[in-house]
Amino acid sequence: MLKRIILLFFLVQISFSGFSIITVLSPVEENLLNNESITIGSVQQGECFEVIVAREGLRKQYWDDVIVSLPNDKWKYEYKVEDKTISVDVCVKKEEAENIYNIGILLIDNEAVMPKEKVNIKVKVEENLINFKVIKTTEVGEVGKPINYKIIVENKSIASHKILINSDLSKAWFTEVIFEAPPKSKRELNVSITPRAAGYKKFNFKFDSLINGKELSRKDTEIKINPSLLSKLSSAAYSLPLFDIVTLPQRLIVSALFVK
Repeated sequence: MLKRIILLFFLVQISFSGFSIITVLSPVEENLLNNESITIGSVQQGECFEVIVAREGLRKQYWDDVIVSLPNDKWKYEYKVEDKTISVDVCVKKEEAENIYNIGILLIDNEAVMPKEKVNIKVKVEENLINFKVIKTTEVGEVGKPINYKIIVENKSIASHKILINSDLSKAWFTEVIFEAPPKSKRELNVSITPRAAGYKKFNFKFDSLINGKELSRKDTEIKINPSLLSKLSSAAYSLPLFDIVTLPQRLIVSALFVK
């Protein structure tokens, strides 16, 4: 009962004040009064995030336009007015220092008595918001047969991030992968290597940002590779000769016939 009375008093105060309620829909959902602030989360340098606001206010005000004030002129923004929402895309500069920054969004109603109201969006810029985990760092395989690795990618940012997954293996063993991690997400990614020679090998997966150019992480991995029958016959194709000179012609003929 008390909560209903407080809510009713709050609505009456808004009605007499002439201010509307501004509804932020994403990346968090909140109703705000004029000049109120809200913290929406964290982003990394160079990322672009989206803020969505409902066009209609509680007092049936209808926002027609928006003016955005940014922390500095190296930040950029674009906005789009649609039937029911206004979306603002904000891009953080690549060299921005870690800190909490304020973004002002001024909403404009062309037909209202009090045509402008503002919300203050606070966002934290910080590093290391993307985590990587290789599920199984030691694998056993066979020459010429792909070996799959499961990698968990967790993105704690409110922005998506494009990532290059590479390795210190040669291109014959591993082909780089480009992956986009959605905002506030945890995804399982499958990548594969194709061993070209038998033996025990240590290598690493390297994760680089295609947004700001930084190395995000590096994970050490190892593999034991057993020879296949074909690899025993065709070792000259990918490694140093492991046979005597007398049988060299026959082995080279087998390599030419069977190895792609």
